[in-house]
Amino acid sequence: MQRNNLLLSAILTATLVTTGCAAKKIANQDAFDTLANQKAEQFAGDSEKALKKAEEAYIKAKEAELDFYAPLHMEQLRETLKKARTVELEGNTKETIQVCAKVVALYEGALKNKEKVGTLLPALIEQKNILDDIKSMNILPSDYQSGMDDFKELISLIEAGEQDKANKDSAAVLKDLQEIELDTMMTKHWQPAKDTLDKAEDEDADTKAAITYEHAEQLVDSSEQQIHLHYKDHELVTKTGKEALRAAQHALYIGREVSTLMRMNETQAETAALKFESYLADIGAAIHAEDVRFMSFQDQTLALKQHAEAQNEKATAPYKLQIVELNNQLKQFKAADQNSNSSPEVTAPPSVRTEATAALPVEPSTEKSVETPTEQAVEPVTETTETANSEVPAEPITEAPSQPATEMQLDEAEDPSESLVETPEPKDEEPAKTEKPAEPVVETPAEPESETPNEAESENKPVADTSTKPVDEEPAEPSADNTAQAN
Repeated sequence: MQRNNLLLSAILTATLVTTGCAAKKIANQDAFDTLANQKAEQFAGDSEKALKKAEEAYIKAKEAELDFYAPLHMEQLRETLKKARTVELEGNTKETIQVCAKVVALYEGALKNKEKVGTLLPALIEQKNILDDIKSMNILPSDYQSGMDDFKELISLIEAGEQDKANKDSAAVLKDLQEIELDTMMTKHWQPAKDTLDKAEDEDADTKAAITYEHAEQLVDSSEQQIHLHYKDHELVTKTGKEALRAAQHALYIGREVSTLMRMNETQAETAALKFESYLADIGAAIHAEDVRFMSFQDQTLALKQHAEAQNEKATAPYKLQIVELNNQLKQFKAADQNSNSSPEVTAPPSVRTEATAALPVEPSTEKSVETPTEQAVEPVTETTETANSEVPAEPITEAPSQPATEMQLDEAEDPSESLVETPEPKDEEPAKTEKPAEPVVETPAEPESETPNEAESENKPVADTSTKPVDEEPAEPSADNTAQAN
């Protein structure tokens, strides 16, 4: 039946080719002559350039599969290109340019026809791609070629301007292509299982291994129905066909083993039993298990299975532990990231950070100091700033209100990173007492910290000594000369 259908399809295709395509012409044929005249002007009398462009157009047309998507255009293109080559050899420059220009025009027209086919017949193009993916041209070459010829006939109708007729006939062609897909899937995924089951039946597996054969037969019949219903689902078809094939192979080999066992005498049966036992021993040696041939076949199998599972657990345990640790670390990172996003840290500007540093509490002194309200307003700002930013330890706040800042204290406050000017002045402070310590800091250039001990040692030795002594010692009283220099 199928052979008769193929023969009928071949006859129909041949008839269409001889009576249809040969008689069809491209719609708006005159437009190509006009377009060719326009393109001929671009070659500027250069026949070699024109022929090169024509050859390139033909190569591009082949790469774009325009033989399929524009057969009438390609037929004329080949004939025209052949003529161009002949005219070029004859040395007729003008005619060569004109003919080559027509080749380029036909190529561009073929590209437009391909786009039109994609717009008018998208389902057929998709079905063609499916057949190409499942290699129908190799599995069912004659059916595939017949279907493609029918498709090309529709494309020729579009080229000839008969789009309505092409749309009307496209449904029948699509159905034929879908049947080719079904036949391809059956041939590729179901037929091997069917052939194997038939071979098992020929070897009497249906009687010698009836249970195994019956199970295989059910799977083969079920797979046939599944493929017919779901042939579009190629993944499911592949899985179903593989299961049926393996079941049929199982029935075939079990039937052969049963046939062998049925022909054995006692000695041959013992030899066969020892042979099967040696198979288990080979497996045990491969997994480094003890010799368990003193057990029954079933117990040997169970022992080898337990040994293999134990080995697998031992081998994978470190990796499982690492996976758990990595997952815990990942959770911690995610939690930390969420916390940082939910409560972002706000960085204060430099001026605010200076005030905060100045407000840090000073380590209390063991000496009792007498401070006036004026000292409490001015001195803590100077002293705590020195403590936070200078490496030289600050003196405890024990100075009398009438005593000005010593030269060592002024030198220590000369660090560029700190400025008493930026510190807000208390409202209750008198102008004279707040401006005097601030002026030297701005005007005096910064000196290296390494010079501070030398200067303190030369000019104010008692003060320098207190920097290395404990806090509870009484600082030296500044001299009158030092007080004048500081002012």
